[in-house]
Amino acid sequence: MGVNKVERLLYKGIKYLTLRGANVFTDWAERGQSGEIANGNAAVLFSRGLDGGETIQVSQCTFLYSNGQAAPTGTSIRIITLNNAGGGTSQVTIVSGDGTTIYDNVTAQNRGDSIASYKNTTGSEQTVAVVADNGEFGAGTGSTEDLFAGAISRFRSDI
Repeated sequence: MGVNKVERLLYKGIKYLTLRGANVFTDWAERGQSGEIANGNAAVLFSRGLDGGETIQVSQCTFLYSNGQAAPTGTSIRIITLNNAGGGTSQVTIVSGDGTTIYDNVTAQNRGDSIASYKNTTGSEQTVAVVADNGEFGAGTGSTEDLFAGAISRFRSDI
């Protein structure tokens, strides 16, 4: 998140400032939703094009049953990449339901850190999404679940 190197060049009395190795936050996304997710499906919280070299960083999430109980085993919040032809690939599991843990405010221990991230290293744009999963990308529960999921993410580009 900081500047690794700053060079100041003076050329004919004009000051130039060149930033190298800086991390620039380009966008952010925040979304929470509740509803039924059938076994074998996932609900998209948000999606966005992720340029080559760009990173999505999830800084906070909530995941539980809509009534406030712990999300069941087999469910999760994930960062996925979409192939734009009806499929996708799980890249990172942010939290996994276990039937016991109440994920009502998951944050990083240090301010500015993320709880999960994914960097697009393909060199071209990818569609990335944060999803609440009930078996499309993980095990699933075998039944429809009424879940609440929320996430706050920021997008960072290395220059």
